[in-house]
Amino acid sequence: MEQKSTHKFSVLAPMVVSAAIAIVLSLAMTYLAMAAVFGPDPHALAPVARVKRFGLFAAAIIPLIISPATTFRFVRLIAALDRARSDLYRLAHTDQLTSLLNRRGFDIAAQAALESARAAGRPTAVLMCDIDNFKALNDHFGHGLGDQALVHVAKAIEKISQGRAVVAGRQGGDEFALLLPAATREEAEQIAIGLRAACAGARVDNEIHAATVSLSVGVAISRYSRDSFPTLMSRADAALYERKRHGRDYAAVVEASRDVPGAPSPGNAPATE
Repeated sequence: MEQKSTHKFSVLAPMVVSAAIAIVLSLAMTYLAMAAVFGPDPHALAPVARVKRFGLFAAAIIPLIISPATTFRFVRLIAALDRARSDLYRLAHTDQLTSLLNRRGFDIAAQAALESARAAGRPTAVLMCDIDNFKALNDHFGHGLGDQALVHVAKAIEKISQGRAVVAGRQGGDEFALLLPAATREEAEQIAIGLRAACAGARVDNEIHAATVSLSVGVAISRYSRDSFPTLMSRADAALYERKRHGRDYAAVVEASRDVPGAPSPGNAPATE
């Protein structure tokens, strides 16, 4: 919070300084112009008509001289403030290690994508992934290798998301989530299998240790996006852990709902592996 306040102050302070400079310049130019027209004696008398003409002249000319420079400065400072606000938003919604969305950022973006898909009557899929035996990897080989594994999975997610409408983020720890608006069951299965394959057997190492990475994936499908975002996330999470109870390094898919009025729900059992 302190860092954000400091960042904002660093942008707002020059705006205050610029305003102060503009006021001082206006006063100084007005005083000099009055001295040139009426003389340096502050007690000298001058005709009212002449004073009025000078007032109109000063009111028109002095701002005309000062305004362009101050306006340009203010425009630049406002643009800098907008960039600072964008940077702060990005930092608040991005995972620093993997550069994917963090949980907060993912929830906001995924909820918006789900609502758009629902409004268009399109299917939606959610993938929940985690690294197999991640705790053991950290405990036995250190957090450095664990971080390498997380970065490798994040890069695999970015690569498989290219050219697709995908919202991807790190949920925390070794868990990642992807929301696929307008994805059919077959497309979601292909992405899940491709992502698992991209991570299977990946090697992470340092000067002392080496280890391999594998990924388990759970997928929930909602054919017409009538399931709520929390429901889809919960079903994908359930599919993931159901898969891990029967073995790791696999992808499991469940149908979140049939989305047909009166149709029975297929439940949580994995449909394919």
